[in-house]
Formats: sequence, C-alpha cells, structure tokens
Amino acid sequence: MHKKWGIIVILFSGLTNAAFSQTCLEGDCKNGTGTYLFENNNKYTGSFKEGVPHGEGSMVYFSDSSEYSGAWVEGKKQGKGIFKFKKNGVIVATYEGFFINNQMHTNTGEIAKFTTSAFLYEGQFTNNLRTGKGKITYAKTGNVYEGELINGIPEGKGSLEYKGIGFYTGNFNIGKPNGIGTIILYIGDTYEGEWKDGKMHGAGKYTFKSGKTQEGIWNDGVKE
Repeated sequence: MHKKWGIIVILFSGLTNAAFSQTCLEGDCKNGTGTYLFENNNKYTGSFKEGVPHGEGSMVYFSDSSEYSGAWVEGKKQGKGIFKFKKNGVIVATYEGFFINNQMHTNTGEIAKFTTSAFLYEGQFTNNLRTGKGKITYAKTGNVYEGELINGIPEGKGSLEYKGIGFYTGNFNIGKPNGIGTIILYIGDTYEGEWKDGKMHGAGKYTFKSGKTQEGIWNDGVKE
C-alpha cells in the first residue's frame, strides 16, 4: 500500500548537509543568521552556530527543490519542522511534525501529519516510517482507518470505517481485516467472527437488524 511514499522516505533519509565550501551569500554564517550555499547547491537560510545550521532555519534542496523549515541542532534537523517533498517543482507530500537526528520521528505523545493527494495520515513516525499508532483518511474512498501500523500499513489492532457501508473493529494483517473482528453495517446488521483478507472467513455469527441470527462457517464472504 502506497509503496511510492516508502520510496520517498528512503530518499529523504539521504538528504543530509554536504561539507561547507565557504560560500556565505549574506549575513553571518558562523555565529548568527545568514544564507549559505552548500557545495551541492542546497541553500540554507537561518541561524548558525560554529559554522553549521543551529536554531531556526530553512533548507532548499537543489536536486528536487524540496524544502525543510524548522529546528536545527548542530547541522541536523532536530525538533519541530515542516518538510515539503517535491517532484518537478510540485509538492507531492508534506510532513508536519518532529525530527530526531535528521529523521521524521515522534516521541511518546507526539503526533505528526503527513499529507499527500491519496491520503492524510495523523499519528506516530518511527525513523522516517509511519509506524506506531495513527489515523489514515483515504481521499478516494473516504474510508478512515485508526489503529496500529507498520510502515504505513494497518497491522495489529484497529478500526476501519467503510464510508457508507459500516464500521469494522478488530485485527488487521497486511492492511486488511484478518483474524477476529466485528463489523456493524449501517443497514443494522452485524457480523462477529473470523476474517481473511478483508472478507468473512471461518467461524462467525451474523445478526440481522430484525434480530434473526445465523451461526456457522463462512468461506470467502459467503456462509456455507
């Protein structure tokens, strides 16, 4: 799911500062504020300490025009900031949150936001990955997932609202309901039981709005 964003994250991990080539365009690039052009043509504007970015500042990356604005510590992105990923000069994703040692990373209780044209993610980041607990709102379907994730994919305990259909709560594996879970349909019916690859599969109980129930074995979404 959304493999291209995983690629962006991998590329992002390599966006580090090159060695100084002594090109201070303006201001005090030693211990003050100024604008500095790096050897690789990345351009930083902001605060400096002992010749490296330290404090508040922004960096424009020459390779793709991506931009970071926020906190720096000893030449690295550290603290709160915003990173705008670009392709051909157009913003394709935006991260708003926290950084540790140049990586998108949240500590306990911190929430970051990652926005693309396909989805909005609000939750935890671990070493540049959407791993931990979070909420995904999918732009195309309007479906909303909230719970545990590994690398942006629902994995573990969570809930998924299928827009216009119903609300599922239970186990997820590789992005789909797998294991034990319950779905409450908006028409008033409920299913409790086993799931496989997003479908009712295994032992379960289906309760109709009328109160009538069916118990037994389901196979690929159909009761045997």
